[in-house]
Amino acid sequence: MATKPKFFSPVDVLDINTLLNLTGNDAWECQSSSPTTSRDRASALGHDGDERAFREFNPLESLNLAYKCYTVQGFLTLPAVGKVHNGYHIDRWLLSFTPTDFPVMTVTAHKHQGTTGSHAVDSCRTYSIDLKLPAQFCIPTQIAFAVGSDKAFELKNAAIGMRSLTVELSCSHIDEQGGCGDWLAGENHDGVETINVEFTGVPEDSTDVAFDPSFSRSSDSRTEGNTQVNTRSLTLVKHLKFDQPSVPSP
Repeated sequence: MATKPKFFSPVDVLDINTLLNLTGNDAWECQSSSPTTSRDRASALGHDGDERAFREFNPLESLNLAYKCYTVQGFLTLPAVGKVHNGYHIDRWLLSFTPTDFPVMTVTAHKHQGTTGSHAVDSCRTYSIDLKLPAQFCIPTQIAFAVGSDKAFELKNAAIGMRSLTVELSCSHIDEQGGCGDWLAGENHDGVETINVEFTGVPEDSTDVAFDPSFSRSSDSRTEGNTQVNTRSLTLVKHLKFDQPSVPSP
């Protein structure tokens, strides 16, 4: 029996606030949920070249969730990639700041659905962001490290505008299949944090804009035109080591 279409009811199957132990104004509000299920397919052809048999294997649910946080005080609480919660492995997240909105966090996760199960809690390496990302409306002009007083990025010139700022945390994830094609085990390596920033105007290095030397400048582009303002875009990349597990006291 068909059910009625539902409106205005995205389901946070990842349950991000329970994972991060957040309540009240600090909590993330789910804006959209987009699960997708896929399967691999093996095919055997007959002597005439047409398919004689097939077998589906390795079922997988991929998940994209978007959240907003409406508090304008302190710093955002963000998940580690590689973390497993409710059976879902967090692959990456992207935090977007714009001039006219609260920050939006888009989380990508996956969950295996074969007969051998999926990732278990604390079964994979995790990677945590080493930056303090402010909870605020509009775009921050500086991002500091979580430890110490150094800044990862800073716009020093108030005459230069900020068009957009995104911060991404990801890692490389490896899944291995068992003898019948379904998922067997998985692990992570090479965590990466990426800052993408676009300016209205062209800030000059050191005098107008600065970034920490631990980041590589993987892209730096400028645009000028006879019908538009000049702009500059920067992409900064830093590779991270995995979170070391805590050692219980003897």
